[in-house]
Amino acid sequence: MVLCKRASTRGVSGLVLSVLLTMAITSCSGDDSASPGPSRQASHKQQAPEQSAPAASDALSNDDLRRMLPTTAELPVGWQASGSNSVGWRDAGASGAFTPCSKSAQELAGRHGFGSLVHDSPGNGADGIDLRLSVPESPDTRDGPAPKAEAVNLVEENLTVHRRVYDCYNLKNASIGDSSIVFTTERFTHIIMRVGPVEVAINGVLDGRPTAEEWARVMAERVRAVLDGKKPTARIN
Repeated sequence: MVLCKRASTRGVSGLVLSVLLTMAITSCSGDDSASPGPSRQASHKQQAPEQSAPAASDALSNDDLRRMLPTTAELPVGWQASGSNSVGWRDAGASGAFTPCSKSAQELAGRHGFGSLVHDSPGNGADGIDLRLSVPESPDTRDGPAPKAEAVNLVEENLTVHRRVYDCYNLKNASIGDSSIVFTTERFTHIIMRVGPVEVAINGVLDGRPTAEEWARVMAERVRAVLDGKKPTARIN
């Protein structure tokens, strides 16, 4: 499992492409520390009003996103997670190697950069899946992941960018998560969806088992569980 510190992607496509995945992987430092947004401390006078103090930022850190990914024990039989000592899925990089339909610098720059990001490409060497979970950075501060309410709107804006710059791939609604798109390239199926404030990007083999759609449904359940303060239990059976 690869954990990455915040990496800005403004000015690039930001999809599940080789460019994005390369940025995600090469920005990894091996530091699993979270990078939440700044907390707000309440200041109280001698006689504080009878109201609760402002809550600390509810932004999702790398650690929060990591809990949403399946553990090795939750992977299909014979699968392993990617990491420093394992490959997982050798086609993970190739699954993102396709070109945006539009190369307009203005359009590509419209995607919000990463505030927090985790990435894993589990597999059995032949079959596998590429999973990326992220929360955008706030464009106002660009200092860690945006709070949940703001992140919901930012992910929707990212999906709008995706629909525009990849429209030549016959995008369809995947009907998974809160909003989503699905499309195929020569060998792979690609799904990008919003689940609450989390953007989930998935690449899978066209005829792979489990399918990219099956993984997307499992990931949607796992993300919702963590957002609800529960332990995720959804897995591929």
